[in-house]
Amino acid sequence: MLSRRLFIQSRASSVSTKFSWDEVRDYYKHKYHNGTSERNGKGEVFKMVLPPPNVTGVLHIGHALTVTVEDAICRFQRLNDRNVEWIPGFDHAGIATQTAVEKMLWKTRRVRRHELSSDDFLEHCLDWKEVREKEISNQLRQLGTTLDWSRPFYTMNNKFKTAVNTAFVQLEKDGLIYRDKRIINWCPSLRSAISNEEVDLTPVGGSVTIPNPKGGMRKVKVGVMYKVRYKLVDRRHGDPEYLEVATTRPESVFADTALAVNPKDPRFFGFIGRFVKNPMSEEQIPVIPSELVDPDLGTGVLKVTPACSPVDYRIYSDSAEEFKRKMRLIPVTDDAGNLTKFAGKFEGLDRFDAKEKVVKFLTRIEAFGGEEKVEKTVLPICSRSGDLCEGRLMDQWFLRTKELNTNVLERLEKGEIKIDPDYGRFALSDWLENHEPWCLSRQLVWGHRIPAYFDDSGNYFSAIDLDEAEEKSGIPKEKLTQDPDVLDTWFSSALIPIVVGANWPKTRAVGQKPPIDLMETGHDITGFWVARMLILCYGLTGKLPFDKISLHGMIRDSEGRKMSKSRGNVIDPLFLINGASLNYMIKDLKESNLPEEELASAIKLISKDYPKGIQKYGPDVLRFVLLRRDVQAKDVPVDLIPLAEEGFKFGNKLANMTKYVDLVCTANAERSKPKWKIEDKWIKSRLKRTAQIFYNNMSEAKTHPAFEAVFQFILNDICDTYLESTKKALWQKDPARLAAIRSTLVECVEISLKMWSTFMPMVSNYLLDHSKNLENRAAIEFEEIVSDFDAAASNSLDRNVRTAQNIITALRAVRARLGFSEKTPLSATVMSRTLDKKFIEDLGEFVENTGNIRLRKMETEKDVSENINVVTVPGTDIILVLDLDNEVGEDEDFLKKKL
Repeated sequence: MLSRRLFIQSRASSVSTKFSWDEVRDYYKHKYHNGTSERNGKGEVFKMVLPPPNVTGVLHIGHALTVTVEDAICRFQRLNDRNVEWIPGFDHAGIATQTAVEKMLWKTRRVRRHELSSDDFLEHCLDWKEVREKEISNQLRQLGTTLDWSRPFYTMNNKFKTAVNTAFVQLEKDGLIYRDKRIINWCPSLRSAISNEEVDLTPVGGSVTIPNPKGGMRKVKVGVMYKVRYKLVDRRHGDPEYLEVATTRPESVFADTALAVNPKDPRFFGFIGRFVKNPMSEEQIPVIPSELVDPDLGTGVLKVTPACSPVDYRIYSDSAEEFKRKMRLIPVTDDAGNLTKFAGKFEGLDRFDAKEKVVKFLTRIEAFGGEEKVEKTVLPICSRSGDLCEGRLMDQWFLRTKELNTNVLERLEKGEIKIDPDYGRFALSDWLENHEPWCLSRQLVWGHRIPAYFDDSGNYFSAIDLDEAEEKSGIPKEKLTQDPDVLDTWFSSALIPIVVGANWPKTRAVGQKPPIDLMETGHDITGFWVARMLILCYGLTGKLPFDKISLHGMIRDSEGRKMSKSRGNVIDPLFLINGASLNYMIKDLKESNLPEEELASAIKLISKDYPKGIQKYGPDVLRFVLLRRDVQAKDVPVDLIPLAEEGFKFGNKLANMTKYVDLVCTANAERSKPKWKIEDKWIKSRLKRTAQIFYNNMSEAKTHPAFEAVFQFILNDICDTYLESTKKALWQKDPARLAAIRSTLVECVEISLKMWSTFMPMVSNYLLDHSKNLENRAAIEFEEIVSDFDAAASNSLDRNVRTAQNIITALRAVRARLGFSEKTPLSATVMSRTLDKKFIEDLGEFVENTGNIRLRKMETEKDVSENINVVTVPGTDIILVLDLDNEVGEDEDFLKKKL
């Protein structure tokens, strides 16, 4: 097991220094107040908002990814001398929070929301929100984020209430918000309407597990077509006795008000306009034509339940008046998913319980023609609750999206909105091309009440408050009633850029520069949030709220699975920061709202993956874990513990590197005229290239390429290559050479640590602050660093150094096979037709100092076919002929066996 301490050792010194990671964290916490007092730049303002975490619960590792990526972006902007405003906030998260509170009440008190008054339930929601907000704030601070805590926002405070009401009233006045009766998606578990985007069309087999109205979960039978017979009323000679319909919803037969057939289907030419008897209600219903009927689906006859299905409602709406007069709009289910009073003796039955009873009834009256399984069926599942959605015809509030979406799509296509990666542009385009109205109203307690007021006749008046409603309507406020429904939580979230970034609506005029410089968020909410921010803010102000969008991917575990508490693979970021025993992790799961059946599975999985719990690694290692992979890929696989160990070891390497700088500076106390070598020129060239890659990518919010460039530069170029080439000079105390090394190392380590502080700020700042020879710069003049960078010369130099490294690597492999110590000197003749003749002159000493190998001379032709001392360098035409006899004095036969 690794010690949680840094051990700094050097072959050139017997001195050993150590300090703990806890010391690093405590130092950063006190000096920088956990990041909140990091110096801001003096240049122009750079403004971002943290996508507000929902107050549904504590942050998970996916939230930590968002925070880490955005903190790196903001740290870079400060390093670039910009005045950063990165504003935190919290989302009231209507449905999600209400659902979490309902689960908590059921688990702790066995009480359901509908058993409490609205005021009592609202109190529970407020208490929940206060606790979660404090927990989330604590998590964000422990991550060492540089958020501006002087101005946090909350999407249901008074400022947002004013903004939401103002936006609603303005959009309603402009004709974009309207009230209409339409088929909507209804979730019986939530007892609320939800938008199309909150419905997952899920292919399932023979059953599906959904919430049980009595608590817990239940498995219900699906994927079966039931054949129902409707007797012809005016049967003629040669007619069948009935028309047969194949349906998955026999329990809704009582609400059928017509049968529909395709007018081009010759089987049913003679039945259009005639009547059949509904086997449940016994009412006569017409057979009507509709081209929406697929003749090849089922029996070719479709039962029409217009108050339940969007397709059926369209058939009803498109029907000729002579048919429409004979059809009724009969609701199938109530708010809880039970059959309505129109179901007769089946009234009040749960929809799935009713299915079985209705089939038995139809069988008894000889109106049932059997059933057949369907291979796959697609069900509308509520993404919030997991329940099976119902279609219901209801009055709701809607937003017209065609005009708003088209305006934003035009700007996207003109290149006025930049989005990275490219997959985000396609996702945003797809969303904006869909012009379905957005259902805004939700039948919840928790959320922004819709600012519309009704009189006794059902007329409504949209108004910012009751006083304005009274003024608009001319009706005393005592006779006005506010709509009890609340707005979709995404409506208030969509206003964040102009409310937080531009103080809207207090300041109505939004400047030429967008209120937000960069919108960074997860790709999974490109439509839900990004698109809606663009259309609403543009619709209200006529200006884009932001013109640059950067998306990151979704965290997956090492097996590529989506993070889910029920799978046991969701990890609290604080577990990695502070450590957590397995017992503590299990306790945390038990305190969640997971159903009992999912809890057992989660405990089993977490016990398998973390049998010894998680060790304490600290915030910097967590950041390393999250940034080590390509965060802009759609899926970001994270193998937590191996990556944490890699990050911890790399922190040790940073400390070793910094200590080595101090040793060199101490050894070079007496300044001498520097003696420069090609490796000095090379590492400075590599520094310039790295700084250029870092700057170019971070300027575009591409954290991973920047991270990788600096990581590889420190690990491979400084530590594994340049430092190794300088140890001989340090050991020999060569003053002229040490002067050059000192100057080179200070410059390279100082700048690389400062760049690295965007990713691992605590250890980087600690090392810079505690070294007597390094300066912790507030900003970096990147243009000055790369001003004289010659890419062509750098490439040539880099090729030669890489060739030298390949030679060293090949000979180290030979040492290992022969069992020679690194201290045993070797010499070799270099053979190559392509290598520059000055190679040994330029890099021979570098190879000797780094690999303890002397390159004697270069030749282009030599017969080596019988020579056992030949070593090839992979990827090149270079052949090395070892002078083993002279150097190591071993028996030739003995060496031959080893080789």
